Parts: sequence; C-alpha cells; structure tokens
Amino acid sequence: MSSEPETIYERVAKLEDEVALLRSEVDILKRDVNDQEKTRLEDEVALLRSEVDILKGVLRNKIARHEISMIKKGQNISSIID
Repeated sequence: MSSEPETIYERVAKLEDEVALLRSEVDILKRDVNDQEKTRLEDEVALLRSEVDILKGVLRNKIARHEISMIKKGQNISSIID
C-alpha cells in the first residue's frame, strides 16, 4: 500500500511537470502570434501611410489646378500650397 500512494504522487508530479511545460509552450505560441499580429498591423499601417501620401498628392494637384484656373481668370490669389 505504501508504494501505491507514491506512484500516484509520482504521476501527479509528472502531470504537473507536463502542465508546466505545456503552459510555457502556450506562452511561446502566444508571443509568436502576437509578433505575427504586430507584423501584420505594422504592414497595414505602412500601407495606409502610403495611401494617405497618394491622397495628399492628389489633393495637392487638384488645389494647384484650381489655383491656376483662378489665375487664368484674372483673380489675384496667394497659393495655399507649401
């Protein structure tokens, strides 16, 4: 009888060790997922910045064309570009 409780305690100890190992593996996987998510978000931010730069250029050109058309009509304006 004394050997049976020891076996149970040994099994419990092994299971606790396995659980601790699995928890550490899960933590590593969580970090990897977070790094992947972070990389994805950084890529998305870079893409959005690129799109904003394109839109700023388009808006700048549109304003410049409007200013040119006003100058051609003889109106005295000061540029808002720059």
